[in-house]
Amino acid sequence: GVDDPASGNQTLDGGFNTKDFGLDRAFFNYKLTDALTLTGGKMANPAYKAGKNQMIWDNDVNPEGLALQLDSNGWKGNLVGYAVEEFSGDDDILLFGGQLNKTMDVGAGQLIAGVSYYDYDNLQGNFPAYDGKARSNSVDASGRLIYDYNLFEGSLEYKTKLANQPFSVFGSYVENTEADDLDSGYAVGASLGKVSAPGSWFMSYTYMDVDADAVVGVFNDSNFGPY
Repeated sequence: GVDDPASGNQTLDGGFNTKDFGLDRAFFNYKLTDALTLTGGKMANPAYKAGKNQMIWDNDVNPEGLALQLDSNGWKGNLVGYAVEEFSGDDDILLFGGQLNKTMDVGAGQLIAGVSYYDYDNLQGNFPAYDGKARSNSVDASGRLIYDYNLFEGSLEYKTKLANQPFSVFGSYVENTEADDLDSGYAVGASLGKVSAPGSWFMSYTYMDVDADAVVGVFNDSNFGPY
């Protein structure tokens, strides 16, 4: 539905009932220096995703909070603080994290190497965010999350040209350092082409293998896994 953080879909049914209006983004950008930009509000996700994979973040997720973004001499990164869920009288669920990527010329293309770390605060012992559904994540008998989620990710992407078309291959690995088991996942894939004008084309393939507690299920690919 329109209120799902990992989906922008609206279902056309319900006997012609009135449809919800959803606000995707409402944010500000403030350029601190030539290299640093501060963004606040409900924003486009500043995270770089190798090969645009959705292992950690579904493409429709627009987080809420603050992000300090770096772009300088081949280095890109961000520091983020997000408000995930607010509770009356209880500790809120927050997310703090950071990412750093370096783009290097290698052969006839560019290699992008990156690391990310996301630390969720107060997920463990709470019901899953948004609608209380666990997706794949492990919960106890009352439906509360068993583990905390502190995610470390490493990724590589190589971009070049093949048959005069943009071509890339990538790999990404994630591990939840707080889970006892079923704590890791990976995504690999490739893409060819770019849709930029009539007659242009694009094709891609991504393979993901993600353990139950490797990522926060409500925020990764909404079309992947047991939903």
